[in-house]
Amino acid sequence: MSTQRLRLDFPPPARVLVVAPHPDDEVLGCGGCIALHRMQGDPVHVLVVFDGALGAGTASQREAECRAAGAWLLEPDYEFWRLPEGHVPSAHDQQAAVTRLVERLQALQPELIYLPWPEDAHPDHLVVAACVRAAVLRWIELEPNVACTMWGYEVWSDHAGAICVDTSAAHERKLRALACHASQLQEGTLEAACRSRMERRARVFDGRAASAEAFLRVEPRAWQAG
Repeated sequence: MSTQRLRLDFPPPARVLVVAPHPDDEVLGCGGCIALHRMQGDPVHVLVVFDGALGAGTASQREAECRAAGAWLLEPDYEFWRLPEGHVPSAHDQQAAVTRLVERLQALQPELIYLPWPEDAHPDHLVVAACVRAAVLRWIELEPNVACTMWGYEVWSDHAGAICVDTSAAHERKLRALACHASQLQEGTLEAACRSRMERRARVFDGRAASAEAFLRVEPRAWQAG
């Protein structure tokens, strides 16, 4: 895996699919880029897999928070699968999810997919990343001319940050979107961690960026990417 960073002022124009394990993961992982994509007129579809009801907040509350956050991110389309959080999916469940994902890929035809990076330290994130990978591989088999890039985002743990995007223009939008997830912010640690990561990632821009997001290019046939 290459350690050289690609520094971008904006994400590439594309039809975008964001796969989020839980409500708020899309904000934490790539909320700045979602807003930037919408600023440049890109269609963005956010697919939230689990209902997020294991911890604080009910499923309906988490979904409402997610939609409120989306307003600050300039109205991406949201889709909620509402799968129950807090259990280990069986092989059958995972295969069903892969089949369903393939159908969504064929319908949406994304050119850029944001997903949890495949070693993020949360079991739900690992399951979702594996299902996305399997679905993309099957999609490529069905449609060999597919041209789609996958970027892995950070939530629970950092990666090497091969791609850094200056999200200064969306800095306040991301923070306001995160603030909509009130059920998750009681102790203030989530917002503090988010701010710290954005500022830390911005350092690669040598002082000209207020905040940034980092990604790994994920290859469907091999997790490690440069």
